[in-house]
Order: sequence, then structure tokens, then C-alpha cells
Amino acid sequence: MKILVCSDIHGNYEALKSIVPYLSDVDMSVCLGDIVGYGCAVNECIDLLRDSGFKCLQGNHERYLIEGMDGQKKFLNESVRFGINIADSIITDCNREWLAGLPVSLGYVVDKRKILFVHGSPFDPIDEYVYDNTFDKDRFSCLAYDIVALGHTHREFKQFFDGKIVFNPGSIGQARDFEGKVCFSIIDTESLELTRLRLPYNYESHLALSFKYGGGKWIYKHFQTIINQK
Repeated sequence: MKILVCSDIHGNYEALKSIVPYLSDVDMSVCLGDIVGYGCAVNECIDLLRDSGFKCLQGNHERYLIEGMDGQKKFLNESVRFGINIADSIITDCNREWLAGLPVSLGYVVDKRKILFVHGSPFDPIDEYVYDNTFDKDRFSCLAYDIVALGHTHREFKQFFDGKIVFNPGSIGQARDFEGKVCFSIIDTESLELTRLRLPYNYESHLALSFKYGGGKWIYKHFQTIINQK
């Protein structure tokens, strides 16, 4: 089975819609969470995911929207608060209810392989960050899964060991390793072959929408490298 895995869309419809041509070539599509936050095309992104039959998870930004920001333990900066406040003001009742009903993890058995999908990590599905350079192989070796897909960091990585694979597909809407690109992956569950895709998109239109809703100069933070190259 071929599964398209994406994460961290963050209200960026300009980025998300660029993956649509790939959906017909896979057997399943999964979003690892953070559909909302930072960006402003909230309903457009949710509608596309729902209409396309994506299996979706909650990320930390969904929790901020559902639970409210004031009770969160971690500090939420201006850009986080901006995205959640926008989402809270424009999301439809139907889409809010759909987000609230999403799971924080998904598990499957496909091609005799056990697969786990989470936003953060298997040990803390919402909030833990797992990076390539801090990856603890021994910790993950104890899991009874052959494939683990996780997001949250907005950065790609792949670890292959003992016939297992742990990977992050990167970010659709706010990549921090390949700025201004749409990053996602396709995993073949039989061969464990991982195909990474990085697509260009109209990020200027995405930024313009954020400014239209009152976003500050911090909007440029994860797009500055590609802007400077122009």
C-alpha cells in the first residue's frame, strides 16, 4: 500500500492544494495534525482534507483552538496567538466540531506491518518534538511498530533501523528546512521505500492573506531565506 503522509498545514491553502494531483496515486492519505494555526485559510484547508478523504489527527494547534490558549502550560507567542484567534473567529461550526472529534493517534496493520501515526511522538502524541539530531534509537526500538510517522517540527527526517522506519514528512504550510516549499512523503508499506516530495507554490499569496487579516512582520520568519534569494 502507498500512503501519502503530510503534516503542519497551518492554514496554508495555497500550499495544500498543490498536493491534490498526488492523491489519486496513493491508497490512503494521512495528515498528522496542525491543520490550523499561523495561516488564515482555515476552512478551505479543512474542507479539502475532508472532501479528499484524509485520515487526520489533532496537533498542538488544534488543542489550542479546542481548549483555549489561556490554560496552556507553554508560552504561546504572538504568531501562535494570531493564528488561533483567526481560526476561532472564522471556522465554521461544522469544521470546529470535526476538529474536536479527531484522534491524537492512529494505528493500522498494513502489509503485515504495524503503523503508528502521531503529531508529536509515540510517547507524547501532541507536544514532544523529535528531531533527527536528537533521535533516540533505543527508545523507539522498544515500540511494537514497524513504521512510525510523526510531525510537529516542520522538518524532514528519516531513521531506518532493525527493519523499522521512523520519519517526519516535513511541513506542508510552513517548512523550516526547505522554506517556501510544500514538503510531504509517500511511504510504500510493503517495501518501506520512502519518497520525499518538495514542491514550489505561491507563498506570496499565502503571506498576503495573513497581512490582510492583520498579521505582523513576523509572518516573514520562515520565508525569509527564499525571499532573500529573489
